[in-house]
Amino acid sequence: MASQRPEGDQWADYTAQIDGIWAISEETILAKIVAQETVWRSAELLVIGRQLEAIEEAEVADAGDEPVDLLPGTRKQWLKYRSLVSNWDEGAAGYPHQASRPIRPA
Repeated sequence: MASQRPEGDQWADYTAQIDGIWAISEETILAKIVAQETVWRSAELLVIGRQLEAIEEAEVADAGDEPVDLLPGTRKQWLKYRSLVSNWDEGAAGYPHQASRPIRPA
């Protein structure tokens, strides 16, 4: 090798290249982005589930007693969003780029 493996927080991400240089490969970068999107999708599905519960609670609550965690959007919008988030995986348009993530109802 032409040099030592770089140190620091990302030391394990570096792999030796054919030219003797240590670099973070495109595959490693993509794998980290995909892992971030998997975590985001899982967390967002929890938010969606709670939101759908809050909408149900609001439907049966007295006026002014809506759940404090109720977010904007209708049940239909949140169901559509849940479908988009559930399908946010390899093959989805724009995946795995954060800028292409499904957008919450507003």
